Amino acid sequence: MTQSLQRLADRIQDELSKIELCLQRLLKAWQSFQTSKNELFLDSVALNIQAVYNGLENIFVLIAKGIDGSCSSDSNWHQGLLKQMAAEIPGRRPAVISDHSFHALSPLRGARHVVVIYIHLK
Repeated sequence: MTQSLQRLADRIQDELSKIELCLQRLLKAWQSFQTSKNELFLDSVALNIQAVYNGLENIFVLIAKGIDGSCSSDSNWHQGLLKQMAAEIPGRRPAVISDHSFHALSPLRGARHVVVIYIHLK
């Protein structure tokens, strides 16, 4: 493995570790909400869902720049990035996410702004 690919793999692993922590916190907050019905735990759930998506997006940007050689920078770059990760790049890499994952992640992409607005309104 080349040095640049090793650095990319290390950065991806770092993001995966952060995502794992957020998933653990999300599950704990959800379980706390289920037993207490205290809506403050839902704020934690929402923020950790947002953090998980942002972590995945960080990984996708690393792949787009480090392997594909480019990442969209227009106003719809978030959507374009998901499409880029769902596409195979012949000779470079297979699709990073399946069509199913693409469709599952799309609503989360849109919800990340709602979470920020909702938290600020409370």
